[in-house]
Amino acid sequence: MNALKHALSEIINSGSDPNPAMKMIIDSYAKYHAIMVIVCGGLLVLFLLLGGFFLYQLKKDTNKRFKFEKKVYVYFGSLSFILALFMTLLVVANATNTMNPLKGLSLAYEPSVSSEEIYTDELHLTFNEWIQKGEREVPAIIQKEIDGRIMMHSRNIIKYGIVLVISVTLSLNLWNSLIKKAKNNNLTWSLKDKGYFIMGNITVVLSVFSLIVVIANTQGALAPLTAFMVGFL
Repeated sequence: MNALKHALSEIINSGSDPNPAMKMIIDSYAKYHAIMVIVCGGLLVLFLLLGGFFLYQLKKDTNKRFKFEKKVYVYFGSLSFILALFMTLLVVANATNTMNPLKGLSLAYEPSVSSEEIYTDELHLTFNEWIQKGEREVPAIIQKEIDGRIMMHSRNIIKYGIVLVISVTLSLNLWNSLIKKAKNNNLTWSLKDKGYFIMGNITVVLSVFSLIVVIANTQGALAPLTAFMVGFL
C-alpha cells in the first residue's frame, strides 16, 4: 500500500499521467462506483414508483376507518420512500467518486505522515512492486486473488438472488392473504394470522438484506480489482 499512496500523491502533486498499473486501478475505482450509481439509480426509480403505488392505493380507499389494509399501504409506502432516500444518498456519494476517482482514491488511501506500514508477505510486496514498475499486465499472484473475488461475488449474487426472489414472493403471498381476510372481515388474529404477520415482517427484512448483499456483490463482481483492494489494503 505504500507504493499506492506514494503514486497517488505524486500524480496529484505533479499532475503527471499515471502509469499503466495506476491507470488500471483508477479506472477500476471509477467503474466500481459507477456500478453503484447505475444500480442504485434504477432501484431509486423502482422504489419511488412503489411508494407512489401504495400512496395511490391508500387514497383510493375512501373508507374513513383506518383499516388493516390501509395500515399495510402506509407501512410499505413509508418503507419504499425510505429505501428511495437511501438509494439517493448512495447515488450521490458514488457519483462523486465516479466523476473524480483520483480524489476518491487519494482520500481512501491518504499517505500517513506518522508512520509507514511494513509488509513482508508476498502478496503485498508483489502489489507494491507492480505499482512501482507500472506494468500493464497484472502479476499472476494478484490476478489469482482477483479471479477468486469474481467467483466469490458471483456465488453470492446467485445465492442471495435466490433468497431475494423467494422472500419477496413469500412476502407478497403472506400480506395479500392477510389483506384478503381483512377485506372479508375474516381477520380474527388467530394463531395462524399472527404467524402470517410475523413471517410477513421477517420476509420484508430478509428481502431488504438480500437486496443489499446482491448490490454489494454485483459491484465486486464487475469491478474485482477495486473489490480486491478494499479487502486487501
